[in-house]
Amino acid sequence: MNDGVYPPMGVCMVTLARILPPLNKFECEHLGAKPEGGAVSSMKVAVPSEVLEEVAAAGDIELLDLWVEDEFGFPWILCHAENMNFMTVEQYQQWKDEV
Repeated sequence: MNDGVYPPMGVCMVTLARILPPLNKFECEHLGAKPEGGAVSSMKVAVPSEVLEEVAAAGDIELLDLWVEDEFGFPWILCHAENMNFMTVEQYQQWKDEV
């Protein structure tokens, strides 16, 4: 079954990341305190086949950044420090069932 998220030949998984506001945001904004905390969160997402085709046709990986911005919005960014993982449809289905 192809739900439009991945092409029949495989799936491209990327990691998105964001930095949450500091734990003492109020004190920082109103009292000039030094920021404390600000956890980093991340999630893995499958890149739609249409986006992969557009990136490949243009030869411009920066289009993935624009897709993340359009699809998920601020503060989510594409984590360039993480590798893009390519997996078969079967591996993707197994990963999806485990998550």
